[in-house]
Amino acid sequence: MTNLLQRCMILSSPLLLLLLLTTHQTTVIEAAKPIGIHIDIEPHSLADEGWDNNGGPATISLANQWLDLLEKIMAKTQDTNIPVTIDIAKAYSSVVQIPRNGITKSLADHAMDIVDNVVLMAYRDFFDELADCDGTNHKNCDKANSLKEIVQQLLDVVTNGGHSGKTVQFGVETNPDVGDKVTFGEEGEAFMEQQLDKSAQHFKDDSTFEGIYVHDFTWATVDSFTDDSLRDTASDRTCRSMWMWTDKYVLSKEGKTPQDLVPILHSHSVDNIAVASEWFFLELKPQFVNFINTMGDNGITVELLLANHRWALEVNHPIIMGLVEDAVELITNMNGSVTSAGQCQPLRSTTPPKTCGSDIGKPGVIRTFCEGAGRVNENSKHAQFYELDEKNKKKVLDYECEGQACTAEECCKIGRKRMCKNTNKRGEKQKFKQNQCKKGWKLDKKKKNKPCTAENGLICTNSNCCKKKKN
Repeated sequence: MTNLLQRCMILSSPLLLLLLLTTHQTTVIEAAKPIGIHIDIEPHSLADEGWDNNGGPATISLANQWLDLLEKIMAKTQDTNIPVTIDIAKAYSSVVQIPRNGITKSLADHAMDIVDNVVLMAYRDFFDELADCDGTNHKNCDKANSLKEIVQQLLDVVTNGGHSGKTVQFGVETNPDVGDKVTFGEEGEAFMEQQLDKSAQHFKDDSTFEGIYVHDFTWATVDSFTDDSLRDTASDRTCRSMWMWTDKYVLSKEGKTPQDLVPILHSHSVDNIAVASEWFFLELKPQFVNFINTMGDNGITVELLLANHRWALEVNHPIIMGLVEDAVELITNMNGSVTSAGQCQPLRSTTPPKTCGSDIGKPGVIRTFCEGAGRVNENSKHAQFYELDEKNKKKVLDYECEGQACTAEECCKIGRKRMCKNTNKRGEKQKFKQNQCKKGWKLDKKKKNKPCTAENGLICTNSNCCKKKKN
């Protein structure tokens, strides 16, 4: 409660004091628990305070004030197990070099010493400068400004800085008014989805990489940006998060409700939103809890987004720390969980790979499955049939299938070309013999390579392999 009083003194609001005191509670709320606190405080936006990206005295001071704030936030949350995620600019990975505690290194490296989860505001509109530039509006691409290079640079900071266990996501922009190269706003949703898919496939094997953010809900879902043909295939795309600044759905303004938001997010493959939360810890808390619960009931997690670049200044730290305390209390007092609604595909599969053994069964069952798969190619001269690879049963059992169900192509081998020299009248792997020829017929050695024709080529017959005896 002491912190509440301090904040009221800072904000000089008797009304706010009353609200803080009357809404302070410890009752556990049955609702979908927010998954963490998301901090969007960008010291590089404080140009009026002297930030210049070149490591001058003002930049060094602002950067260290920001890092001090991150340490305070982590100290406040360290005993709660509440994840904290911060947004950083791409320049922090290399350009901005900051001395701190006698060590000079990139601002991103310093930040990763403190926090565990980072969203890199990559904000460029192509993945690869060679393969993808033609799809951009500007047609002016270079490697240093590709998503592939920008994201990899931060992943290298994690690796080279010894930040094992930290996570990195990256964000893209959709606002068309912030600069052509910075946003997908001119290219549109379809091109953005191509680039996001390339990015996800490229980075998903790096355990540090945790996914994609889209900035922001308003611009990413506006009619001038979206492509209606993508709505029906949203569940096939990789899940992503969105920043959300509007309060219309939280507070049911302009006829919009929390439930109205659900199909929009689902149709854009969203499974997590970072919601600007500064104003929702007081008298609006019941509506906010209802919103969080509605999202959770529909497979969408919520992060509590706290954003104001001036909070980086030390003089404003008490304000943001009070809000962090409110966020911690709200999250601590909620105990529900969220289950995916299947609106998108996880970055990495959470189920064990499907194998011939797990999908079809033991070798005997696979043998029957292969035999039932039939002829490989109906148009080939010599018939070939699927069969179990008897010499490599263990390899067959462990083979990982790609589709929803294992196929004969994956779990069976292609058998021999069936002809008289290797197939008898029972279809066995033996040459057709004289005693299998009909009475008055004899084996014709010239027909040893003649295709079998009975039962679609499975077995050889008398007419395939024998000839009539001469009187």
